[in-house]
Amino acid sequence: MKKNKDNLLVSVVIPVYNGEKTLNQCLNSVLNQDYDNYEVVLVNNNSTDRTLEIIKEFQRKDKRKRIMYLFEPKIGRGAARNAGEKKASGRIILMTDSDCIVPKNWISEMTEPIIKKNQAAVQGIKKAKIYNDWTKHIEQEEEKRINEGIIGQRNFFLDTANFAIKKSVLEDIGHTNPNLACNEDTELINQMKIKGHKVYFKKFSVLHYHPDTALKVFEKFLKRAIWDQKIKKMHQPKRIFPSESLANLAGYAFNICLELLTLHKNFKYDFVSGTAWRLGSFYGWIKK
Repeated sequence: MKKNKDNLLVSVVIPVYNGEKTLNQCLNSVLNQDYDNYEVVLVNNNSTDRTLEIIKEFQRKDKRKRIMYLFEPKIGRGAARNAGEKKASGRIILMTDSDCIVPKNWISEMTEPIIKKNQAAVQGIKKAKIYNDWTKHIEQEEEKRINEGIIGQRNFFLDTANFAIKKSVLEDIGHTNPNLACNEDTELINQMKIKGHKVYFKKFSVLHYHPDTALKVFEKFLKRAIWDQKIKKMHQPKRIFPSESLANLAGYAFNICLELLTLHKNFKYDFVSGTAWRLGSFYGWIKK
């Protein structure tokens, strides 16, 4: 085991809802780290499958007693993550999801810029566990967002599937918003910018079960778009029109028709994700 010279306690916060299909792999990887001093805060967010049974089994097997179990009755990732953050004892809080698999040196690598360079927070990347045409496009989009954030100097994104932050910084920005069922990471990065905290990017990846079917991709983009609009309403209460202008919609329709007519290889993904996002944006805009 690697013992940092300061031997800082690190808390790994993992919210989980009906994660029986992936939780075993996630916990096996998190509990097999080369970093010595850490705890795991598991937040069960009203799971109805075998999630609780799996957590109890891992608690029994872990002789070092690193797993802390919480039940969060309020449904939503924001509420679950908020509860875990506030219960965590570590000076650094590491975040991942129950459908992720982390490498053995994950804690060491993700906390290194905070410990040695005094960074406020560290953002990593994620790669697809299952690779097909749908997950390939998701990876390409996320790579584009990273490049826009770093090279293009645009607003940097935050993804709590692979993220580390000083507990003091998290307390300063008020923790994850417990009222957000989705896109709570978008709200978190907004709060960091308001407070003047910067995110350090590290090209270090975890494996993630990306949506790998048309239906899963549609559901992902629909939900994210709905909550994206809700967050924009929070920060721009006087905004009258949705973010999708008529010109943008017309441009999207034209490009989709062009891709269909030319049998473009991206047509399926662009149509499913683009339609879901615009439907979600409209619904999120009109819903109070």
